[in-house]
Amino acid sequence: LTLDIEGKAEWQQCSKVVVQSSNGSMVYREWRGHNSMTTINHRWLVGYTTSNPEQRVLGYRFTTSDKLTKTNEFILCGAEVINLPTVKTYADSFVELVGWYWTEGGDNGNGINISQNSGAKAERIRKAALDCFGEPKTDKLSPSWSDWRSQSGTESCGVFYFNRLATEKIKGVAPGKILSPDFICKLTKEQLELLIDVSVQADGHERKRGSKGRERVVVQKLRERLSALQMAVQLAGYQSVLRQVKEDKWILQIFERNKIWPGMITSLNKTNIVEYEGDIWCPVTPNQTWLARREGTVYFTGNTYDLADKEFRYIHDFLIRANRKLGLP
Repeated sequence: LTLDIEGKAEWQQCSKVVVQSSNGSMVYREWRGHNSMTTINHRWLVGYTTSNPEQRVLGYRFTTSDKLTKTNEFILCGAEVINLPTVKTYADSFVELVGWYWTEGGDNGNGINISQNSGAKAERIRKAALDCFGEPKTDKLSPSWSDWRSQSGTESCGVFYFNRLATEKIKGVAPGKILSPDFICKLTKEQLELLIDVSVQADGHERKRGSKGRERVVVQKLRERLSALQMAVQLAGYQSVLRQVKEDKWILQIFERNKIWPGMITSLNKTNIVEYEGDIWCPVTPNQTWLARREGTVYFTGNTYDLADKEFRYIHDFLIRANRKLGLP
């Protein structure tokens, strides 16, 4: 996923990934919502605004890691994707059932249960099941389901049951309750929003954050499940952060805001120059940008195309010259 010069995201072919060993200084930035470590002259596509409180966006331009100090420049952590699917591969009802399954589902023999208390959320599951598989029935020859029934010892908590054939369809796009990338990439913008909404309704909550807008949170025990949902969140255009809060508790935060301001990171002494020895790498795309994920934070960055090769050649040549001065092989 890349970012164009107008601040819109789009899928583009990655022509290659440049990899080169390095032994030198890197810029390390860590702030709530951002974690990156880049070469000093690594490029970023940043937006820039007026300096008044209105902060009207004036455009986008490339800069480098050592110059990310201006308080009116921002890095995008989410953006509208202009080439998402517009034709539905899956019915909305199926997308909704998948959302309830990966959050509230469990195995039951060859089939699955989806648990939910009686009420509005159970009605959503029932409506989706009716639309997807027809009236509830017991049938081994076609995908089918059984209506909500209370669990023993409770009146309000119950389960919906889906037979083997229905389960194969649902599990086929979310094996191990992990949403597959292929499934996510086939969803329209509206279906991505639906999937996110169901996930929050099932295993999360939301709150208002004043001028920063709404924050939604989804909680899970396994990072892999939230990591998959994070992909859907980013394609929907939101900023997100995945972090661990306890040994068996991970949360995915979904923000309506989609910018970070690196000048503020620098002013808060959250930027450091560190020494690094190992591989450095960079994808090559036509827009010279790509979407990165590091330590649960996600953001658009740059330094691709032939400039990536130039940077790596510069580092390589610099190390050769330094070794010669020191009399090293």
